[in-house]
Order: sequence, then C-alpha cells, then structure tokens
Amino acid sequence: EEVGVKGETSWLEAMKLCAGDARYKGALGSYGERKEAFKVFVAELTKQERIEGILKIRRARTDFVALLEEALSSEDFSVRSLADCKETNRLKVEMDPRFKALPDEKEKNDVIQSFFLERERLAKEEKKRERKKRMMALQILLGKLAGDNPELFHPKMNDSSLEKALASHPEFSALDHIDRALVYEDWRVEEERLAAEERAKEKERRKMKMKEERSMFRKGVQGLLESQVISINDVYEDVEAKMVDQDWYCAENKEMEREGLFLDVVGAMIDSAKEFRDPFNSVCKELSVAITPTSAYEDFTAKCKAKLTAAGMEEMYIRVIFDYLLQKSIDKEKKHKKRLERGKVAFFDLLHRKEIIASSTWEDVLAKKLDTRSAFLDLEELVGKEGVQSIFDEFVSSLKEKDDHLGKRKRDSVEPVVEGPPEEGELEEE
Repeated sequence: EEVGVKGETSWLEAMKLCAGDARYKGALGSYGERKEAFKVFVAELTKQERIEGILKIRRARTDFVALLEEALSSEDFSVRSLADCKETNRLKVEMDPRFKALPDEKEKNDVIQSFFLERERLAKEEKKRERKKRMMALQILLGKLAGDNPELFHPKMNDSSLEKALASHPEFSALDHIDRALVYEDWRVEEERLAAEERAKEKERRKMKMKEERSMFRKGVQGLLESQVISINDVYEDVEAKMVDQDWYCAENKEMEREGLFLDVVGAMIDSAKEFRDPFNSVCKELSVAITPTSAYEDFTAKCKAKLTAAGMEEMYIRVIFDYLLQKSIDKEKKHKKRLERGKVAFFDLLHRKEIIASSTWEDVLAKKLDTRSAFLDLEELVGKEGVQSIFDEFVSSLKEKDDHLGKRKRDSVEPVVEGPPEEGELEEE
C-alpha cells in the first residue's frame, strides 16, 4: 500500500517495488507466503475500488437527478426529453458539472427518460388528487345541505334538480358534468347507507327498549304474585285491570304480548315451587288435608301453615302450590264431568237401541246383558254399578215423563160433542 501497489499491479511489478524494503523478506519467510499475501491484498483492494466506483456512480446519478429537478421544474409536463426543453434550461443542465459527472451516456439518457416519466406520473397523480378533492368538496356540500334541509335535498332527487339547486355554489362549478354526475351517485349511495345504518340503529334501540319493558313487566307481575294480589290460577283478562295503572305495564307499547309474558311468569313461579312439592304433600298427608275444587286458601292455611312454615316454606310458595293443586283438582273434576256426560249419552243411546221403555226395570237391563257392553262398562268405571243404576232410573223417569206429557197432549186434542138447543119444528112435533 505504501509503495503504490494497485489492483491492476502484477506480482513481478510488486516484487520490484517492495524488494528494497526490509519488511519484504522479514515479515514472511518464503516466496510462496509473500505471493499469497500479495493476492489477498490485491483482491481486497479490487473489491474496495469496485465498491467505491459503484458508490461514486450512485452519487453522480443522484446529483444528476437533483440537477434535473432544479433546472427543469418550470418545464411543461408534456415535455418528454431534454431536447424538447427550453434552451436556457437545457444549457443550464449541460453546463453543470453534475451533468458531466455521469460519464456513461446510455445511463445518462436512461436517467433523463426516467425523470420525465416519473414527472409525468406524479403530475397525473396530483391531477387525480385535485379532482378527488373537488369531488369530495361537492359531496360534503351535498351532505351539509341535506342535513340542513332534508325536504329539499334528498337521495330521490334527479340530476337536473340537483344541478339547479347547486348552480350558485363554487364547488359545483369546479367540476364538469361527468364528475358532478359521479358525485351525485356517490352521494345517493352514501345517504342510503347512512339511512340504512340509522334504521338498523333505531331497530336495535326499539329492540333494547322492548327488552327492558318486557323485563319490567315480568318483575311487576311477579311482584303481584308474591304479594298475593293475583294468583297463578287467574285468567289474564280478569286481572289486567289491576296492572294497567302501573308504570311497568307500559301502556304506550302496543306490540308487547302481555298475556304471554304473564303466563311465562306464572310458569316460572310454578317451576320454582316444585322443590317444595314433596314437603307440601307430606304435611297435607300428615294432617289428612285434601285440596278439592271447593277448598279455600284461608281454611287451608289455618290448618297447615304452621307446619309448612316449620318445613322451611315461604308463604309465597305455599300459595303457589295450593293454587296449582286447586286448579288441578278443578280441571280433574271438569274432565270427570265431561267424561260422565259422554258416558251417559252413550248409555242412553244403548238403552234406546235395546228398546228399553218406561215400564222396563233394572232386571231387564241385566237380562239383556247390557252390563257387558262398553257403554255400560265405561260408565261403571266412572260412577260404579250403583251409579249406573241411578242413571238408568233417571232415564226411565224421563221416558215416563215424556209418555205422560204425550198422553196429556192427546187428551187435550180430542174436542167433546156439545148439543145445541132444539129447533122450533122439533118442539112442535114433540
């Protein structure tokens, strides 16, 4: 390095340059080692020179681009080459040292061409940004006018109506007809989207309000049940009058299905009382108390409340289970009555078909083996054999009453012969 060895220096030239230096032979003992050290040095030096050359060209290229930007900034964007530029600008570029610092003409032409293409691209992008900015300004204006006066500016307006309404605004005149039409379409789409979002939000608000009011109604009904103002056996129409004056009734809400909510609360209370059914039944069995259709809650609690309370039951659940079993007993009695009525009809039909008349007796029924027929057996299952006999007696009595009624009508229909006074001729003959 000290004697000026370069990357293109040969080994022989290097030996001549270094032979007079004591370090030539002192540092490395053999000829081969000295030659190998020379090769490593030259390779490293060549690499460094190559890197420096590349960096130099890059700097020259960057400086050249900076020169073009400085000298040609006033040129029209339609210019595509240095030859098309103004004479003063072209000379300014060619006389600058940075122009000459890039020695390769092909590379220099490539940089110039790339510069003009990039300049044109940036100009187009800037033009697009300006156009988009003007279009956005008109769309913002439309949104503001629609917000201030929705009756005059609305998405259903046609383009001609919008043109007339916007003609006095600078945002309108900043765009051509085609761009304005695109803005109108985008504005309509945006307004529809915002309207759809608002409808969705309003729907969600109504849904949340409905949910809150339903919850309030449930809690209100539960409060009336717990305070025993109403019972689980009440029909909704009969107790609605007790609710209409309450705030939680929400009278202005016409969509709420109050009867369904009422039944849901009643069902939930019955379900919550199920865990107390066994101790309730045990106390009733112990005290020999049966819940019938005529049972009264006051009479029941007078006999059983103390033991039920001792068993850990709250009064609310005592009332719920009592009302539930009372209604169950009433339903069972109604069902029994319906079955009995159907059984009597079938049994009477059987008696008619087997020619049982008013003078027939119970022995006639047995003699005709009607007690083996299904109509008889079904009725017997409901009321027993004695009950069936009582129903038979009722049937026979009705036939007798019918016969007596028919006989009376026949007697009343026969008119007696009434003789009138004798005529004069008859009296003379006599």
